Amino acid sequence: MGGWNSGGGRDAPREDHFLRLDLSRLKALGFLRPHWRQSLIWTRGGRKEGDIVIESYPDHLMLIYRTRRNGGEWRSVCERVSLAFTEPHYGGRRIWMLCPGCGARKRTLWGSERFLCRACHGGVTYESQYADRMERKLTRIQSLRRKLGGEISLAWPFPERPKRMRLATYERMKEEEARLREELDRLTIEKFGWSL
Repeated sequence: MGGWNSGGGRDAPREDHFLRLDLSRLKALGFLRPHWRQSLIWTRGGRKEGDIVIESYPDHLMLIYRTRRNGGEWRSVCERVSLAFTEPHYGGRRIWMLCPGCGARKRTLWGSERFLCRACHGGVTYESQYADRMERKLTRIQSLRRKLGGEISLAWPFPERPKRMRLATYERMKEEEARLREELDRLTIEKFGWSL
């Protein structure tokens, strides 16, 4: 990862301890229509993790939710998140949330006691950052297979080339999978003394 004191270490807060407020998801669900009020519920493993009411205005969102610290008393929070807009070079308009903690433009805010950016929460880390080398290689292989519409299990042969996929792209993916499998086999032998 980064250098000394760059954050994201083993003691950094992990993403699975937060509720994720993602602009792409909000837009897809219709939450960004002006003068709109709607509830959002987070679940994990079929269990409710949290909920929030979002009121949308042309220049900001109002987040209305309840929170508590270390199992203490619940308190109601009504938090304003300003919106900013930029115009990409290729046209259109991109929307951003301004982090209530630092004012930086962000596409995602992470909620615990407040909805803030990753940096304001102390460098929220992703679950994948804790995966060992074998796990990362296996995940990449499964991702390649999933993109081709095949089985992700290594017990199945490499998927056929999808219609309309360039042959060069398919061959590149196939070569990458073969290289990753060799590396995974080597790591498996080093760790367990046997191959997949």
